Amino acid sequence: MMTRFLSHELNRQLATVLFLLMAALSGPLVASESRSEDQITETALPNENQPYQGTVNFVHQSSFELVIDDHLFALPPVVRFNNASWSREQVVQRIKQGDLVKMELGDLTTRDDAYTHTIRSITVIGQ
Repeated sequence: MMTRFLSHELNRQLATVLFLLMAALSGPLVASESRSEDQITETALPNENQPYQGTVNFVHQSSFELVIDDHLFALPPVVRFNNASWSREQVVQRIKQGDLVKMELGDLTTRDDAYTHTIRSITVIGQ
């Protein structure tokens, strides 16, 4: 034999109240998480012909691109590297991840619907 502490109607009302309470409490939690994910901080890069200094994060050997301080830069076919003219194939073989570099930026190019600076000249600091 089963004993009921609350009537069937009271159980239904209690379940409804608990459901509404959980929905009301979880709504702001979900909204606040989606709001924080939408915030992107961008740092400005200097304009063309201005110096820029940073640390090499990654060297893309096949696409001749460098990631420096989380920014993508493209290498033109001929680059001024350590005060001499080099091909971009030679430059990507000589630059290593972690190198501190000083660059003079060139014009903007488009890559996959995004703008990327080209590197006019690059010098490895401390080499």
